[in-house]
This record gives sequence, C-alpha cells and structure tokens, in this order.
Amino acid sequence: MVEEHQISIVASRYAQALIRLGEENHKLDEYLHSLVRVQNTLAENKELAKFLEHPIISKEDKKEVVCNVFQSHISIDILNTLKVLLDRNRTYIFNSLISHYKELLNQKRNITMAEVITAVPINEDIKYKLKDKLQSQFNKNFQIEHRIDPEIIAGVIVKFGDRVIDGSIKSKLKNMKKHLA
Repeated sequence: MVEEHQISIVASRYAQALIRLGEENHKLDEYLHSLVRVQNTLAENKELAKFLEHPIISKEDKKEVVCNVFQSHISIDILNTLKVLLDRNRTYIFNSLISHYKELLNQKRNITMAEVITAVPINEDIKYKLKDKLQSQFNKNFQIEHRIDPEIIAGVIVKFGDRVIDGSIKSKLKNMKKHLA
C-alpha cells in the first residue's frame, strides 16, 4: 500500500487542479457538492467502494458503473476526475483529495475551520455565539464543525490551525490532580 504522505501529495495535486478548473468554470461549489455526493455514496455503499478498488475488475467495467451511478447526479468534471483516478489506479486517494479540496477552498475564501468538541449536543444558537466570539477574538472567518465526546465530561474544546483552546472539565481535573500531587 502507498504511504500516507505520498497519498496526500498526489491528492493535493488533484485538488489544486480541480480548484483551478472550478475557478475557470465558476463551479467551485458545484464541484464540492459533487465530491461530497460521491464520498457519501461510497461510504453508504461499501459494495460499490469494494468494487471500485477490486484489482481484477477491469477499468472499463469500473468506469461504466461509475457513469451509471453518478452521471446524472454530479458534475461532468468530477465524473471525469473519477475516471482518471480509475485509469491510474488511484481511487484510494479520493477521501484525501476531498479533504485537500475543502482546505484549499476554505483558504481561498479566507475561512478557518474550527473543530468544537463538547460532551453533549449543542444547538445552533450556541454554535453561532461561539463562532461569533471566535471571529471577533481572532479576526478570522470561522466555520464550525461540531463533535461530541462524552469523555471531556463538560465544557468545550476548540481546535483550529495549530491552536487548542481547552475549557473541558477533564483537562481542569487533570491540571488540578497535577498541582495536588
């Protein structure tokens, strides 16, 4: 299997090409929606994903299936990208390609992704207030991705770029234990 670093480099090049093409054709969002649709379809249909990765099945058969499944649902440019990945036996980079595409698109739009981790679900109003607070404090545009982790007990952890703001009870208890020991 190919090393993770190599996958990232190759996927990044495909993502950069799609960004350039999307800018030229004014289809950056359409490409993103198409990429996510393919990703969701493959995640929901493991048999299809296995079929596309199977070494014995011909590239032509794989491309035919991809066309039948996706042709009327995604951008022609993304369909063609899938065919190129199939031709070059690089379907394994697809998820990395999507991650790089999103990252490049966010950079282009000056958006910083922030991962917000809480012990329980939070409503949209709290997400909006948190986003607003981050934007005013750091003078950046933020997009929030929320994740639930009961292990943090309570509070919130915010991660973006190389920063971590840890306001969780778990970390406060760890610090207290350290100071008491």
